[in-house]
Amino acid sequence: MNELKMVCMDNIHELGQKVDRYLKKKYNSSQSYLVVFKRYRFNNGEGKFTFLESIRDNEVFILSDVSNYSVTYQMHGHEVMMGPDEHFQDIKRCLS
Repeated sequence: MNELKMVCMDNIHELGQKVDRYLKKKYNSSQSYLVVFKRYRFNNGEGKFTFLESIRDNEVFILSDVSNYSVTYQMHGHEVMMGPDEHFQDIKRCLS
């Protein structure tokens, strides 16, 4: 079996941490299953993901809560709440 990895979006960070702790305990591992990534948000609202580690040949799960309106970003100097469509766009950016 390939190694298991999780991409945990900002909108479900607490649950991702709990799942990571559970997996480390279950498989007796000190290594985190969470993928380290950087999410960029440009001034026009577009975004970009950069993975800071390789996920090639791994089983990757993406955790996201698309109905979480508490995640915000800055656009044209204003704080904007992310809606479900923007969360789905982030998932698609992650996949690409």
